[in-house]
Amino acid sequence: FSPVLGMLLNIAALAVLILFGCHNPFMFNQSTLVLGYLLLYGYDVTGKSYQMRLVGMALGAALTCFVFYRNHKNRTYKRNLKDLIQEFDITSSRTKWQICQILCVPIVLCIAELCNMPRAMWAGIA
Repeated sequence: FSPVLGMLLNIAALAVLILFGCHNPFMFNQSTLVLGYLLLYGYDVTGKSYQMRLVGMALGAALTCFVFYRNHKNRTYKRNLKDLIQEFDITSSRTKWQICQILCVPIVLCIAELCNMPRAMWAGIA
């Protein structure tokens, strides 16, 4: 793939993570999500290693779902997915922060790839 197409895919993936997983910048959960994304992005694997990575990711996702379900099953939530989408306001500081997160990391990755850096993910982490 070209770096520009990769940038568009990264924007889409990070948009899902940031818009639906990071509603409060003060909680710093974006750091964990973006760092995890960049670490998975940075190391190409094939064959058995790729299969083991998929298994590890699936087990990690299942464990995370279990913990979140156990810890949050009795909570009453006032907002749903529709509310989160309606709260997207380009003039709010939270939305500006989310857009910056969504665009800045993929742009840095694209520039690093265009400059033929061997591990572009480190530029994204920086």
